[in-house]
Amino acid sequence: MSVDSYLELFTTLFGWAFYGVLWDVLVGTGIVYLPFLGILIDNWREPAEGGEFGTVTGLSPCDVWR
Repeated sequence: MSVDSYLELFTTLFGWAFYGVLWDVLVGTGIVYLPFLGILIDNWREPAEGGEFGTVTGLSPCDVWR
C-alpha cells in the first residue's frame, strides 16, 4: 500500500487503528459470530422443512434387497 501525502498517511493509519478497535469490540461482544450462527441454523432448518431426506434414506431396507 502506498500513499502520496502526509494526509493520506494519517488517514490510512487512523482508519486501520479504528478498524482494530471496532474489530475488538465485535469480538468482545460476540457479534462477529452471528453470521456463522445464522448459517448453522439455516443448515439445520432447511432439511427439516424439506420432508424427505433424500433418495437413499427414503428407501426402506426391503426395497434395496429386491
